[in-house]
Amino acid sequence: MAIFTYTEIHEMQGTFRDGNVTWFCPECGRKIRVVIKPPSKIVLAEGDPSAMHRGGMGGLRISQITIKDDFMNTKGF
Repeated sequence: MAIFTYTEIHEMQGTFRDGNVTWFCPECGRKIRVVIKPPSKIVLAEGDPSAMHRGGMGGLRISQITIKDDFMNTKGF
């Protein structure tokens, strides 16, 4: 099991559009898109790889390890 040490924690901001969620980090420019169906994650801009990125929007939380889909379940996805 790998142990990661992060120098900073960055809070990402999410926007929901066209059935997908796009996350953006205003501190370093990291940008990812979470595609709901079929489930996938696309990194659009890497940003600072030494920072841990996390964020939330409604019931949806995103972190380095998991994406929880409480938000999607309440919206009928």
